[in-house]
Amino acid sequence: MNSKYSTLINILDKIISEAPVKYKKLYSVDDDKKLEQARSRAYIHLYLMAKFGMLDFLERELLILDGSNDGGIDAYYIDKDSKSINIIQSKFRHSKKNFESKEIEIDELLKMDITRILDGEESCENGNKYNGKVKGFQDELDKLKHKAKYEYNVIILANCRYDKNKLEKLTGGYESKVIDFNLAYDELVYPVVSGNYYSREDLEVSIDLANSQHPRIQYNADLGSVDANITVLFVPTIEIAKIMNKYKNSILHYNPRSYLDMRKNSVNSEIVNTLKESENNEFALYNNGLTIVCSGCYFTEKTGRKNKASLSISLPQIINGGQTAFTLSKIYEEVEGDEDKIKEYFHGKEVLVKVISFETDEEDDEEDKLSGFLPEHLKIVENVSQATNRQNPIDDADRKANQESQIRFQKYAFMHSGLYYERKRGEFGDGIAKGYLDRSMLIKRDDLVRCCFASTIEPGLARSGSKKLLFGSDGVDSFLSDGGKYESYIYAVKALLNLKDMEKKYRTSDDKYSVSKFGSAFRYGKYAVISAIFSKYSLDEIRLNLTVVVEDIMISWVDFENWIREEGFKDSFQNDNNMLNFYKGAKIKTAIERYFPKVS
Repeated sequence: MNSKYSTLINILDKIISEAPVKYKKLYSVDDDKKLEQARSRAYIHLYLMAKFGMLDFLERELLILDGSNDGGIDAYYIDKDSKSINIIQSKFRHSKKNFESKEIEIDELLKMDITRILDGEESCENGNKYNGKVKGFQDELDKLKHKAKYEYNVIILANCRYDKNKLEKLTGGYESKVIDFNLAYDELVYPVVSGNYYSREDLEVSIDLANSQHPRIQYNADLGSVDANITVLFVPTIEIAKIMNKYKNSILHYNPRSYLDMRKNSVNSEIVNTLKESENNEFALYNNGLTIVCSGCYFTEKTGRKNKASLSISLPQIINGGQTAFTLSKIYEEVEGDEDKIKEYFHGKEVLVKVISFETDEEDDEEDKLSGFLPEHLKIVENVSQATNRQNPIDDADRKANQESQIRFQKYAFMHSGLYYERKRGEFGDGIAKGYLDRSMLIKRDDLVRCCFASTIEPGLARSGSKKLLFGSDGVDSFLSDGGKYESYIYAVKALLNLKDMEKKYRTSDDKYSVSKFGSAFRYGKYAVISAIFSKYSLDEIRLNLTVVVEDIMISWVDFENWIREEGFKDSFQNDNNMLNFYKGAKIKTAIERYFPKVS
């Protein structure tokens, strides 16, 4: 069965496959030993990509010191924005069991010559000179301005038994952070698979002033308890394309749609045509533009460059125009590296951007300020999102995708089952497209709510429920508000996935739904089967061996349907049409509770 570890391996193998020709020997997969070495190195790549947004393989590779005479340091990253120097030690394990249980040895930590390297020593204590990449690290440190402002962090990519104080002693007194297997799944694997793995606190956007007599409109809006500053200006399309290409879902937190769900709308082709086929700036005229909310917006024309200004946005989020941004990013992705095509498609073409920024008072609660937006801000963001997304109507499922209960269940599903709840359509499309995970690992929104109904022995509602029921107050709101029931819902989903696997296994050209073996279970009754499981068995029994439980119910399904025809509900189950209506109606609940009473 697919697991979080197998997804991690898929990501590492994808990184290995991206190695340029000059590094193919270093990332060889010709035998098991070389593959293990390549994956160990790719694991460092993953950390640099997920934590620091380094999307370019070559740029990441230059920061990896791992090799002979590396001073016990595997990699480094100098973050000039946060003024931090991050020194990385990694120990990747090549089986799920070892990755999740085996700890880094003390010798590995003691081998780190952090202090000697930072002091400028050229060789280790035994006299061997450090390798060229270590010297390159020292040169980068030497070039830094305001060195005294930088903090030093030691990152341990491994399971570690030592507490913070012990670690600091082992690593020379430096602040240390451990990324164990749990954090690796949560902070590296999940964010990369969801395209939501990297966001900067501040974005710098270059603005072209060549055609602007007045480059921006600024307006302060009094919204009662909240003050909002609105800035409207034209932004080069290439800037939006690069931002969306890099940040993906991390800049769409408050948008009801996900990065890849944007591509389903036909207007994309119009955006593509306007950008690619026009030599002039019709794009600025035809496109409705973007709406961005942020916690701060700053503009200056004092950039030292003629006809260039700079827009700085703190914690930006695109709440409208995501589809435009997505399409621009896909066009950029197609031609990335081809400067002639980039110039042909993007040069001189701009898009209207409205930036709404909220000011946060100093006395506001620090916990509320962590996301950059206070609760009253988020309510306004929600209202603005609904008001500005009229072009593509938002249904209840989209509107509720950002509810706290949805986010909480999504985290639970991944943490406890390795499944990915798709609260926004297409949310994991990036991970699927890149081969990180299989579609069978996704929980679709409709499937989840139907499984919730089925697990509470409401098979008729599960089978027939409309969108209004599924995503109304009696549906998803009611189910996901109760965190104590999440495990039951997960096992109901797993039962559905199990049934889908069985359906494929037993399907034949003559009997598509395996009616001869399982009656109408596959064709009409998957949710009824799930209800029968939860009617007959306790959660402890289901947890103990779900596959056996599913098979037990399925084996008796033909007998169950015969019982319905002959003894239970004779007038309700005589032909296919009646059969479908029966599975969608109220009587199926009674039938299941009578035929599949609790075993114990």
